Amino acid sequence: MGRNKIQMNLIQDNKERQICFRKRRIGAVKKLMQLSILSGCRVELKIYYEEDNSLLEYRSDKELGLSITKPLESYLNL
Repeated sequence: MGRNKIQMNLIQDNKERQICFRKRRIGAVKKLMQLSILSGCRVELKIYYEEDNSLLEYRSDKELGLSITKPLESYLNL
């Protein structure tokens, strides 16, 4: 049978919320990579997660190539 629909509410358990965030963040980056490769478009994504002060950046640029940057605390000016 098909998949069950997920209720779109904040996950109350902190550990479960972090696990869900990490998995979905990776999935979002994979989809953007596919979109930029298949359609030839330029894509830029920044995901900031306040609970662990992490910043994930993805940019596809034909001149610069593909680049993925992990958490940047200097970007946050902390």
